[in-house]
Amino acid sequence: MKKLIIITMILAFTLISCVNPTSVLAMEVEQSYVIYDTEGNYLFERIDVVVGDEYIDKEFNSYEVISIDEKSHTGVAKFVKKYTPKKSLKIIKPVNEIKTIGLYMSHNDESYVSGDGYDSIYGAGGIHDIAKQIKSHLEEQNVNVTLDETLHIPHDTNAYVRSSVTATKIINNISPDAIFDIHRDGTSRGFYITEVDGKERCMVRIVIGKSNPNMSVNREFALNLMNTANEICPWLFVDLYVGQGHYNQALHNRAVLFEMGSHLVEKDLVMETTQNLADVIYRTLYGDETIETPTLPEDGIGGLGDANQNIGDTNTSDGVQQGGDNTGSGITNDVGEDDDNSVNDNNIGNNTTNDNSEDSTSDSKNEQDEDKKDDNQNDGLNVIIVISVIGVLAIVAYFIWRASKIREI
Repeated sequence: MKKLIIITMILAFTLISCVNPTSVLAMEVEQSYVIYDTEGNYLFERIDVVVGDEYIDKEFNSYEVISIDEKSHTGVAKFVKKYTPKKSLKIIKPVNEIKTIGLYMSHNDESYVSGDGYDSIYGAGGIHDIAKQIKSHLEEQNVNVTLDETLHIPHDTNAYVRSSVTATKIINNISPDAIFDIHRDGTSRGFYITEVDGKERCMVRIVIGKSNPNMSVNREFALNLMNTANEICPWLFVDLYVGQGHYNQALHNRAVLFEMGSHLVEKDLVMETTQNLADVIYRTLYGDETIETPTLPEDGIGGLGDANQNIGDTNTSDGVQQGGDNTGSGITNDVGEDDDNSVNDNNIGNNTTNDNSEDSTSDSKNEQDEDKKDDNQNDGLNVIIVISVIGVLAIVAYFIWRASKIREI
């Protein structure tokens, strides 16, 4: 009988391995919310969505989530504002001055099914490899990068409490020009995949937390990153999401969270993206050109328009910022002091895209929506196959066992 059970288990696992392993291993991952605009056009998806969250697409259109349907895991977001660009200097540092950036991972366990074998690994997951690659590419550009791999497990509500100690240590030790928390998302693969010159590439989401007093300047920096990417690598960022968390971003005026694809994206694709992300980070912080960077509207959602001072304008006269104002009090004093940086709302409402671009955008988003539906259908089919295979094998094992008992009689 024991031999029969062992043989049955071997057959079950053999057949299961023939099914898409990504879908099987990710069966327990939480379902994403899919959000549409008020006209039914697909906007985005995310695991955690709350009414009042802000979503900013790569064209700087800002939406506010106004409703969530828990049963269908869908929601609606209304268009609020379109950010308008203005001229702003980047952070300029002399050639002989050390450029410093801090990296850490609040959720160390996060991993990639294709590449790591699992979506999460208790301990140092695959996300550590992604952070190391970002560090390597920045160091190639003569940036002094501190990557702190302190573990903050388990992956629970207190992970950010534990990681805040790590972030504070980095800030106190090196006074970084910016600090980044490296993550991977839990959404569908299709949401993060785009095609560039016939090749699949993995995009990145920027996340900013509303629950900290430094939200406006963090968001300003994030918009600066997006604007730089639109110039040198337009496909890189999928969007900017302003959610309910704090993400330790009150600790520094240039602190953001990067979602490096999702658990279902091939790890190799994510690794390739790290070069492009490093280039955008460097260009945003240390580039020597003046470019247009989006500014905040005077009104809107979740504090839009508060603290409109641009990050680059807080530099000293020689263009150098040492990072000494990264404490909470220093950040607060920098907020909202320059009235010249406020936005003229008279032009914002009229800067929406024309009918042709709206049609094009709608078609693209509808295609994304269809891709997501296909992914979900395939995942469901794979689960049904697995359950059916196990059921059939259990029935076969039972009849074999019965036959052996009859022979014994």
